[in-house]
Amino acid sequence: MSDKQTLDKTIVTEQLSESGGVESLTSRPADSQNLPKTNEQNDPFEGETPEIQGLLEKAMELEMEIQSAIYSSKATGTKQAEIRVPLKEIMKIVVQQQVMIGHLMGLLSTETRDRVPTFADVVSTPIGPPPKARARSRSKQHREHNVKVNNVKPIGRGGIVINTPTSEDIDKLILEFQKRDEIREKFDFAKPKLKDPSIVIFNVNEDLSKEEFIKGLKSQNEELIEANLVVRTSYKIRFGKNWVVSINPEAFNLVIKKPRINLNWSRLTFKENFRILQCFRCAKYGHTAERCRSEEFKEGGVCLCCGTKGHKERECQDSPKCINCSSHNANFKTTYDTDHSARSNNCKIRDKEIDLLISRTNYGHKFIILNENISNADFEVYTDGSRIEDETGFAVCIFQENNNIENHLYKLKSHNSVFQAELAAIHCAANWAASKNVSINIHTDSLSSIAAIKSASARSSFVNNIKQDLVKIKHLVGLSWVKAHVGIQGNELADQQAKLATTGGCGG
Repeated sequence: MSDKQTLDKTIVTEQLSESGGVESLTSRPADSQNLPKTNEQNDPFEGETPEIQGLLEKAMELEMEIQSAIYSSKATGTKQAEIRVPLKEIMKIVVQQQVMIGHLMGLLSTETRDRVPTFADVVSTPIGPPPKARARSRSKQHREHNVKVNNVKPIGRGGIVINTPTSEDIDKLILEFQKRDEIREKFDFAKPKLKDPSIVIFNVNEDLSKEEFIKGLKSQNEELIEANLVVRTSYKIRFGKNWVVSINPEAFNLVIKKPRINLNWSRLTFKENFRILQCFRCAKYGHTAERCRSEEFKEGGVCLCCGTKGHKERECQDSPKCINCSSHNANFKTTYDTDHSARSNNCKIRDKEIDLLISRTNYGHKFIILNENISNADFEVYTDGSRIEDETGFAVCIFQENNNIENHLYKLKSHNSVFQAELAAIHCAANWAASKNVSINIHTDSLSSIAAIKSASARSSFVNNIKQDLVKIKHLVGLSWVKAHVGIQGNELADQQAKLATTGGCGG
């Protein structure tokens, strides 16, 4: 099919999957390049679907609460495993319903504009067997393919992005799509490739040519001698130029550890480069003001400082209040700090955007697949980290048959973060299991720690060292999230002990 257009390499996610990884399948009609541009601009279904995402987040939170209740119950390991089976099936149904909603969105869009059928239109069957038979058929297909889907997002020109936890799920979908003539003949679909990491080098001599620049980097930095360097762009600053260069993962992991990079007679500062797109009209990420579709800010943009309309950021006299964190708190009942501008590096939503870019980058690391729960494990272990008045510590609380038999408290350096403390606690628990050759289930209330450990795109040497150790003993360790402050004995104890560890733990 020579008329198939090249697909955008798009990965879309706003929440961390249980596996810590993200894969996406982008699909567009083969002849969508012939659609009028106005169709794309007026597509009412393109963009985020916060209502759907919010419901899924609530469902996942409820699942975690039920999992926590199971962990804290006095049921045997076998009985707990039996209870989890129908719970997992319920969550599969919830996720599958989200996919169906995505399909319905595609069907509804045909009523609002004249265009070729969307991918959703093709996979939806308007005429078919009676409801009960159709339900049985769908259930049978789900059992056969066993594909997990995080979310489905409509994009421009009748395409969609399907988001899954693992690459294997995407491969199953592609295989199934290839079997269906009505999809294969009309649509192009592919798994986007991850991009190589890039760095920005500051204050380069503006008289240097691109060839001299690359030659100098390779000849004066042993980490880059065999590196695949590609100049992405350069731009003038007050003194010299800043250059953005992509690097193959192996060389990047070596050079990023250096404080400075050598070039001719200079030692230049550099850092990893992230191309963050933020709209100056609505303050959201992923697009620019030229492509903003917000009706709320159509007549005038929002102030990125205080989050109100009527003036620009440079004219603002009010205290900072992040519109993105405020919206997230209102929609998802979070408690993010809002006392900063929408462009601040302290913004939680900005952190999520960076996490998204990291998930699209190939750092050469591998996914770690850990069991959520080991049946009949020898011990249940609860971990937590804490930081109080510039003092950081963590605790590991070990339980056997619902009895607390052992606690380990460690005090870290004052510069260590809570995130590092949470990871160190998990690492400590795993090392304890390895030293005694026993199986354990580790329970933590830090989703970010689980995501970092399971992710293929962790950049921190601290995280990657932990991952290397866990790979060796993954048959002994289960790792799962437990919701904080819901009355679970082990979790409450770990929280209390972690606070004590900030002043009374070993080390420091």
